[in-house]
Amino acid sequence: MVLLVIGIILGILGTKLWDWKQAKQIRLSIWQYIAGAVWLIWVFFGCVFVVLSIGEGESRAASLGALIFGGVALLAVILVRQLYTRRKGRAPAVSDSASA
Repeated sequence: MVLLVIGIILGILGTKLWDWKQAKQIRLSIWQYIAGAVWLIWVFFGCVFVVLSIGEGESRAASLGALIFGGVALLAVILVRQLYTRRKGRAPAVSDSASA
């Protein structure tokens, strides 16, 4: 049941990301789609590992798994963000657009 809930949440996340991409008219290459799919699978496996470890009473394994899976996922998000902003050019700061 937990895996179903996690799958539904990740499915909703993927759908929202797809809608956001369409609204912003962002074009992605096949390698970017593959990297996104790998990231989504990584997050799924991380959630499953943590939930199953907690279910077995292995709280230390769950916390270390959350640090490892979560750390790598967070680094991947930061890397993708930097690559996207470099490709698009420097985005205006929030304070610059708010004062105009």
